[in-house]
Amino acid sequence: MSIGTRENQRNEAYLPGARDRLSRNLAELLRRREMTPAALAARSGIDEAIVRALARGEITRPSLTTLDPLAAALEVDVAELLAIGPRGERRPERPGESRTLDRRTNPIVAEVAAAHPQLFAGWSLADYDDLYSRFGVGGPLSFAGALECAAAINDRRSLTAKVALLLETEHGEMLTATVDRLYDATVL
Repeated sequence: MSIGTRENQRNEAYLPGARDRLSRNLAELLRRREMTPAALAARSGIDEAIVRALARGEITRPSLTTLDPLAAALEVDVAELLAIGPRGERRPERPGESRTLDRRTNPIVAEVAAAHPQLFAGWSLADYDDLYSRFGVGGPLSFAGALECAAAINDRRSLTAKVALLLETEHGEMLTATVDRLYDATVL
């Protein structure tokens, strides 16, 4: 196995499928906006070579300090660059959803994501929605509050992954019985 192949496998485990989604979504957004990589580079302040490498899927772990200006220049959220589904298009708001409102009322989340990109590795659109939908005492999240909430979301994601793995082992039945007992004791 070559080093490049090993590196790609490690990165796929880090953020499964993100490189391909980013490449596809970025290329589609450029096409729809009739924008060249050079124009996106100029508009975002990101080097053209980096924009072209991202569009080709050659950069496997872009930072939020790279993705954030690109998303802003393309007028989409960073999470939408990595979105599964309609290639980089904004998903229409559904009745009762507050995605747009949450993103406007919690602008600090983008600052936290840019300052601590490692905290957001592998996040899905639902994870970002969860963080944006949270509020601190009396209103929007503070920087420290957003960090605390992001850490709590990561803890929950880690626990969920562990539970999913354990359910596939000989401990699955015992875990299911334990969860059922705890649920019954809490809910009933």
